[in-house]
Amino acid sequence: MAARLAAATAALVAAMVATVAAPPTAHAAAPCRIEIGDTTTEYDTVKGHGSISSNGCSAYTVTVKIWRSTWYGWKAVKSATVPGPGVDKYVFYSCAGTGRHDYKTVITADPGYAEGVISKTSNILRGVYCG
Repeated sequence: MAARLAAATAALVAAMVATVAAPPTAHAAAPCRIEIGDTTTEYDTVKGHGSISSNGCSAYTVTVKIWRSTWYGWKAVKSATVPGPGVDKYVFYSCAGTGRHDYKTVITADPGYAEGVISKTSNILRGVYCG
């Protein structure tokens, strides 16, 4: 009986030591965070910008696009890839001769599968006339 109790105690102590000495689990990856700026116009140019605000976007393709309204919905008219965190990526679209439209800017972080796409939309400029 004493031998079994000693063996059980030794096994319990060994399990406790193994649990305490176990290496810490890996931390979850930092989330991908993106930011969008205001869409503005100056003369016949529409300007938008966006940025990556975390280091968690390395597996994502991040793009900033200016969108123009059409009779059938929205159409992307200018696009640029954001190179990395901490950089504001500006996009400029010359709207000369296009008439009156609404404009917005959208930043999208795409990891390559639909469920993981992150996006943010700027303000919408309504009724911008570009000749």
